[in-house]
Amino acid sequence: MDRLDLWLLTVLHINEADKFRVAMSISEILEMDNDTTRISVYKHLKLLLKNGCVAEGPKDNKAHCFYITEKGKKCLLEDKSIKEDTDIC
Repeated sequence: MDRLDLWLLTVLHINEADKFRVAMSISEILEMDNDTTRISVYKHLKLLLKNGCVAEGPKDNKAHCFYITEKGKKCLLEDKSIKEDTDIC
């Protein structure tokens, strides 16, 4: 899991996109950081989807929407505990 994956999980978690009906579109995610490209976000979300860390929510018009799963929350918490143990910010 790389930085973009962790950032995406963090964005979904902070915005409480953790249920089917409150999923976020890629456009909504990109509002949090304009430096990331749409295609990068989409590719990383598809990998996270394949790994079970995110799931697809209802489409917003034609836009795909995603939310964090329990597995994704666990991965995020594990990463935070590693950082706390090693004093890395």
